Amino acid sequence: MTYWCDGTSRIIIGYDDGLRRGLEPPMLSGSQRTLHNQSNEMVRAVDNIALNKTADQAYPYTDGNGVEWSAGKAVEGCILSDLPESQLCCSATLPTSGQTDNYWQVNLGGVRAIGAIIVYGRSDGKQVQLAGFQVYGLLTSGGAKEHLYNSTGVEYPVDGIFNITVKPEKNASIIRVEKPPGDSIITLCEVEVFEACDDGTYGSGCEERCGKCADGGACDKVTGTCPPGGCEAGWTGDMCWARANILLLKPATQTSTMNGRNASLAVDGCADQGTPSCCSSTGAEGNASLILNPGGVYEIGRIVVYGETGGADKLAGFMLYDSPSMQPRMLLYDSSPQPYGTGIYDFPVDPPVASQSLILERISDSPAALVVCEVQAYIVCPAGFYGDRCEDTCGNCVQNDTCHGIIGRCSNGCAAGWREDLCKTGCQNGTFGENCNMTCGACKDNVPCNIATGACPDGCESGYQGDTCLNECSNGTWGWNCNETCGYCADGASCNASTGTCMDGCASGYSGDMCMEECVSPQFGPDCLSMCYCTDNATCNHVTGECPSFCQPGWQGDSCSNACDNSTFGQNCSGQCGQCMDNVTCDVIDGTCEDGCAPGWLLDTCAQKCEEGYFGANCSETCGQCADGASCDHETGACAAGCASGWKGSETSCKTGMMT
Repeated sequence: MTYWCDGTSRIIIGYDDGLRRGLEPPMLSGSQRTLHNQSNEMVRAVDNIALNKTADQAYPYTDGNGVEWSAGKAVEGCILSDLPESQLCCSATLPTSGQTDNYWQVNLGGVRAIGAIIVYGRSDGKQVQLAGFQVYGLLTSGGAKEHLYNSTGVEYPVDGIFNITVKPEKNASIIRVEKPPGDSIITLCEVEVFEACDDGTYGSGCEERCGKCADGGACDKVTGTCPPGGCEAGWTGDMCWARANILLLKPATQTSTMNGRNASLAVDGCADQGTPSCCSSTGAEGNASLILNPGGVYEIGRIVVYGETGGADKLAGFMLYDSPSMQPRMLLYDSSPQPYGTGIYDFPVDPPVASQSLILERISDSPAALVVCEVQAYIVCPAGFYGDRCEDTCGNCVQNDTCHGIIGRCSNGCAAGWREDLCKTGCQNGTFGENCNMTCGACKDNVPCNIATGACPDGCESGYQGDTCLNECSNGTWGWNCNETCGYCADGASCNASTGTCMDGCASGYSGDMCMEECVSPQFGPDCLSMCYCTDNATCNHVTGECPSFCQPGWQGDSCSNACDNSTFGQNCSGQCGQCMDNVTCDVIDGTCEDGCAPGWLLDTCAQKCEEGYFGANCSETCGQCADGASCDHETGACAAGCASGWKGSETSCKTGMMT
């Protein structure tokens, strides 16, 4: 990572020095720059820590006009470099013959972690007055020099600006510019120095967070160690990242003491369970207790209690209480359900409790000593953080609760959409909500729903509605966003919410998969399967089949869909069928007999009897000689009153004459 100046008021972190080419420098160098990343996004503001600090040089140069180019001119904020003789913004040191150790340096006023340096040389073509310079850092005046930069072999920039990244970062209180012994003048128009990290961060890339330095102090920006003031209460170590036992060497009392093993042994730092002299002990009591005072109010998140090896009868079953002033005490831990095991009880205080006094108590049916080798208590991280170094951020706790400041668990559970103890794992496999116990709806294109609310980001699949797409279309709607209206489904049923089809067919008067197509006359009724026969082919009602006026001949009923019956035909079925062959019903429209007439009948409609004297099929038979000149039966030819005198034969003939 490289720091670049773009010639205005920025330092840019990048790798391409082309970021600064072709830009004119400002007249004055500001006291603050803005760090940017390679995408030119602002990272942080940084100060030029050399500005107006004390500077000196080996051999001050005075020009022909009597003007001294003093060392301070290189840290006064003016970076004009194209006409130094008239602009008077540059320092210069010029050794004479035999003089060596030519240098310029600035005292930063204290040890700083150096991350970047910008050196402004002349831009008027006189690069010889700076070319080949080297930069060093010193912790103290006259101390050892640490090499930071060598410009030998580096092409002199047209604008005279050298952007130097100090990598890795170095601690220094003095920045020194030198040229090899016997070399000529050093001209510097400005030197800017920038710290490696903001307060609270350190290390390569400033990616490490300082520990819990006392009074909120900043750690060393290279090593991360805290200043001499040490750590905040509850923390220890050079970098103040180790939790300290807040009970260590703090006041402790107990209800009684056996063999000089007083309460202080439980907080002396010796947790040797096999050494009695490391363990406190009361006398034999029915109600023995150990009272611990951390010396202030601390938010305690973890406690470790050490019992004596094989000392189950002297500690097992203890209870630990918080005993706040002027309030009822609070039970923090009950060891009764736990086996004594190794005698070490290591447990979180969940939720953490702000405590100024702890009471470890054991009540037994018969008098017994209470033996405790050590009690340790540890504070939690600031709200919103947890872990050994408080670097882990809390998960998504319900109602924005903070998590446990050591173990990270959300004491009251997770916010909707999150699961597991840390509440950092989102709902998966199409679930959402509290405890991830709800199933996502029908989100469009199977996109996962919002794990907290269940809302579908791109809307619903066809047939569903609402933010969560859990509700099918209703009230006769279907399709995308339920914007389509169902057709006329049978019995008023809703259509399929996704496709719009009527699952049980159409209501009377409609057809098609979606029952949107009205029956076209002469079709009507359910699925348009019935036919109406209106006079003059008039259009009938598509639902009922009712005709606007009359029915066509041969049809009857309100819908004119019922053929004439009971041997009727014609308009309004007002005609009566004739005597069709074999009693077949005549045509309902015109009354004709398709297979002809029964014997004794004539015409297409078979409604006319044979003329007198004839009978039979097509009236083709001639009657015999019936008595009294009567005609025979037109169907059978029988003479009802018998034969005339002189004739004989069967009843149906009377055609044989009798001899006299």
